Amino acid sequence: MVEIQRGWLGLLEGLIETAKEQGELRSETEAGQLAFELYAALELANYLSVLNRDSSIVDRGRAAIRAALASAGKAEPDRGV
Repeated sequence: MVEIQRGWLGLLEGLIETAKEQGELRSETEAGQLAFELYAALELANYLSVLNRDSSIVDRGRAAIRAALASAGKAEPDRGV
């Protein structure tokens, strides 16, 4: 389980580094921190939506992800993320 969690965080960090290199995120963005914030939003939205049997909670997760990406640089328009 630990390796799976590390794998997901590592994947996110790598994607964030790529986005920085391509100018999609600010160069000073800390990849580890942003990966943590994105993963936390994903996990909590999933957990709470299942626990409460309420899929509308996923919208809060989407909003949190958009906000984290916007604070790191460019945010894409809403495409159903």
